[in-house]
Amino acid sequence: MKNNNTVRQQKKSFRSILKQIKQTKFADYTGASSLDETEKFPELFAKYSDVVDIMNHEQLISILRKITQDATSNDVDLINKKGLIGNEKFENFAHTRRGYIRPLDKVSLQQIETIEEYISYVCKQYKITRKSSDQTFYMFDHASIQYYNGADLADMRALQLANIPWYRKKPLPVLKDILPAGQSHTQCLHAMLDQLEKKGKNITALVASARQIVELSLLYSQRRGEFATFKNLLPNLRVWVNDTGFYSVNEKLIESLFVGLDVKKVDIYNSITGALALQEDVKKAGVLTLQTDAGVFYEFVPVEFVDSKGKVLQSAKRYHAGSVEPNREYVMAVSNQAGLLSITTSDVVRVVSQNPLQIVYLRRAQSLNLAKENLHTYLVDKVIAALNKVLESYHIVIRDYMVGYDSYEKRHIWALELNKSPELIDEKILASIVNRIHKMLLQNSRMYNRAMDTNDLNPPRMHMLPLGGLAIFEKPKGVHGVDLSEDASVVMRYAENNINKVFQAANVKIL
Repeated sequence: MKNNNTVRQQKKSFRSILKQIKQTKFADYTGASSLDETEKFPELFAKYSDVVDIMNHEQLISILRKITQDATSNDVDLINKKGLIGNEKFENFAHTRRGYIRPLDKVSLQQIETIEEYISYVCKQYKITRKSSDQTFYMFDHASIQYYNGADLADMRALQLANIPWYRKKPLPVLKDILPAGQSHTQCLHAMLDQLEKKGKNITALVASARQIVELSLLYSQRRGEFATFKNLLPNLRVWVNDTGFYSVNEKLIESLFVGLDVKKVDIYNSITGALALQEDVKKAGVLTLQTDAGVFYEFVPVEFVDSKGKVLQSAKRYHAGSVEPNREYVMAVSNQAGLLSITTSDVVRVVSQNPLQIVYLRRAQSLNLAKENLHTYLVDKVIAALNKVLESYHIVIRDYMVGYDSYEKRHIWALELNKSPELIDEKILASIVNRIHKMLLQNSRMYNRAMDTNDLNPPRMHMLPLGGLAIFEKPKGVHGVDLSEDASVVMRYAENNINKVFQAANVKIL
């Protein structure tokens, strides 16, 4: 894998993007069209930062509607208005994690070829020989590709697969066989499992998030009528590419799924903004090298300038590859060849090194912070991963979780999904789990501890759910781990639709 001269590559990408969008109405509105892309980079970036704000999808669409004075068109028709953000009509739109749609440029569509090359690189590093009949399988959440007004709308992975040139070998799944699953995530999972059961012997590489693997394992076990490992489903699997997601909370469960298989795990990060990072050193799990030579420009905003909903504050400081500081946490923003300028990924990363530009993916930017407690998924994942190691001797695993905030009770409301029915577990153990999570959060978070100490936050209440309890219906768009709805309504919906046991943590103080 080649990725040298990070700063020079980023300067080149930045100038290229500015030159490409110069004649667009969006560039005129922001002031980016007035910039001289041949100017020295430090001065150019400073001027750019003054005129172009970092924005999320809602802010982008709001600006585009102001420019066009169009309050009624759908997002596809709006974005494809002539000369608005691009010089050509976009033919591919991908769904964001929150259910919006965003145009994909050619760079993003072709990134699956980079991932295929990366898998070959990983196999060479591990001395794994792949035959011509061996296949890679890509998992994604929604199967259908919808056609609207000259454009295809789908999950990014589905669009990438659909746009692979005819003369190249196409990875799995076979799109035409899963399209009938439509927009249902559950039906898409069923369709993918159908293909895995038919073609599993030829699959040697699996590209999927930890969450997708856990969901797949639950469905596979339901079909078999017992807990089932992947040894029979994917007998020749050698490489798992952990696709854009945190792993540790599911580590023990996934290890049990791969029992009897010699599977090597590597990590990647891929966003519909065009951001792509790969674990180039197979011995350094989670350390990802951003691909800075692919026509994408990265910006970094310190997390202290991001609110609890993931929105970047207007006063935010902004850094580029040449000025970013190692060992600090940032929210990444991206500008790309599609004409999107400084769009936030809403992902928090820790920068490891500047050249090459390496990061560790931590979490989504959203957090629970109404009591100034700053409870986020990275912290919770670490706590639950540590607790799962203790629970291993009891044959108990916390498989998944969701936590929200009840403003009336001033406490967090949790739903914890266990690997077995809570009715089969001693209540003393369940109560201990609740108290242990609360105590570990107090020990590991000054803000959580302070909120408890000042009585702005009361001890949490936790609903213990059986296996599959957080998969009985599809989660709202964008919800994973943290429930930002009013008074934890999503968490309560899961609790009310499950047989569950409820426990409240003791009022522990950490001195």
